[in-house]
Parts: sequence; structure tokens; C-alpha cells
Amino acid sequence: MNDIEQSRPHVFITGASGLLGTALINELIGAGFSILAHYHTHKPFENEHCHWVKGDFSSVGKIRDFIRINKEALSSCSILINNYGPITSTPLPSLKARDILHDYHHNVIPVFEFTRFFINNAPLLAVVNILFDGAGKFQPYKKIVSYAMAKNAIISLSNSFASQYPGIRFHLVKPSTMKGARVKAKDGVEVSPHTIASYIREILTQ
Repeated sequence: MNDIEQSRPHVFITGASGLLGTALINELIGAGFSILAHYHTHKPFENEHCHWVKGDFSSVGKIRDFIRINKEALSSCSILINNYGPITSTPLPSLKARDILHDYHHNVIPVFEFTRFFINNAPLLAVVNILFDGAGKFQPYKKIVSYAMAKNAIISLSNSFASQYPGIRFHLVKPSTMKGARVKAKDGVEVSPHTIASYIREILTQ
């Protein structure tokens, strides 16, 4: 890593290869940040200020392996952005316990594991947890009960960390639904990925 990169504040973003992740990377690079970006299946673009790291978060062991392998790079980051992970969309009458476990594991467990690691091993200044707030509220998202449960767990977890570590800023960003997403809301306000990314840049630079 060169001296210029060392002088830029470092941010780690989970699930960074999608619409919102891409917008976040572009927005934060433009604001002077250096990005460590996680992806699972594909990385969408190259940039001199963005380093991609591949990781499978489908089990606690794989998350911890990812942390162990990338410990040095992760430890240089002062900001953690937990983007929301895979979400099931099973209607309540057909919901199975595995659907609840899927959404809980892919969303709550990474937030817990990465927040705990950064608190103990990095010069952590801020954590941003991005939640899909329309789940459980707006049609057709009312059927995504499994993620709504995970979302509420993340809110409780974030608030608990914030009370325990008052020197670290914890932010909850909760857009109702996002333009360009695979599922369209029938009500609620659609927000563009750029608008969400700009808001996160503002709260990190204020």
C-alpha cells in the first residue's frame, strides 16, 4: 500500500458488489476514502482506491476464516459498513424455520462478527448498518417476515453496541425501498442507490 493510500481513511463494506454497494464505493472514493470491498460471486469494476476481497458468509466458520485471512487489511479500517445480505421472500403461510435461519444468519451474524472484530482489532470510529426498512411494512414486503425479524435483531444489536462503546458512532440507515431493486414496492418511498450512498457519505464526513 502506497503513502497516498495510507493517508486516506479506510472503509470496509460487506456485500459491496450490488447496486447500493457500487454507489457507496463511488461516493466514498470521491470523498477521499480508500475502500476494502467484500463480494461473494463477482466484483463489478476495478479502481485504484478499491481493493476487492472475496468471501462466503454462509457459516460462522467461513466468516471467521474470512476475518483470519484478511485480518491485516481489515485491521487498517476505521469505518465498517454492514450492507444487508441475502433475503428470502417466502410468504408467511409457506415460511419454514430454515427461511428464518437463512435471513438471520446472512444478516445478523455478519454484523455481530465484524463489529466485534473491529472493536477489538481496528481503530474503529464508526459503524453503519444498512437495513431494508420496508420489510414487514410495505406491500409486497409484508411477506418478508424472516428478514423483518433479522432487521429488528440488528437494531437491538446496534443499540447495545452503541451503549457499550460510546466512543464509536453507530448509525442505522433504513431506506424503505430502493430504485432498481428486483422487488418493487407498491407503497413506501423508493430511494435511489446514489441518494442512500450520498447520505451515508454525509454522516461519515460530518
